Amino acid sequence: MLEKSKTNEILKGATLLRVASLQKPISKRSRKIVIAISTFVFIIILAFYPYMTKDAPSIIKVFYFAGATGLYLLVIFLTFFLGSAKENALIITDKGLAFWPIVAEKWEDIESYSWEEFKGINRVPGPTVFSSCEGVTLRILINGLFQRCLESRTSHSIFATYLIFFSPEQMATAEGILKQHGIKKTE
Repeated sequence: MLEKSKTNEILKGATLLRVASLQKPISKRSRKIVIAISTFVFIIILAFYPYMTKDAPSIIKVFYFAGATGLYLLVIFLTFFLGSAKENALIITDKGLAFWPIVAEKWEDIESYSWEEFKGINRVPGPTVFSSCEGVTLRILINGLFQRCLESRTSHSIFATYLIFFSPEQMATAEGILKQHGIKKTE
């Protein structure tokens, strides 16, 4: 996670470009439905818990209860936290760029940038279960060994994970801003 103060400092600058994520937050109605269904299923599992574990050793009873509780808590976590985290946008200001809570980089911390295209076989998972997205995203390298703006597993831009894709107009604007701040372009 990032320091909130660094993000706030960057966001206090004049907004030069805002790139919205293609992911949309889960609606409040959908959250309520998911929570109600998962709570109902959890209560049913707990109701049958004594009958299902009647002849089981105590360790199996513990694993059964812990597994049901863990699954319920996972559904709650995914519904509330990940469902609401999808509405953020990449904001480029005169002080740097920020995508809360993932990236907050000042201009002096950025070493270089390039554009990364996700198309055809390189598409990324989309906003729904069976969808995929294509587009061009910003790939930035920062000064130092630890690259916070790249996925550690694939070395792709972290912005692709959150479906931050640029239109040609936004790319031209971003290139002008990056050039203005002395950030070099790599291929």
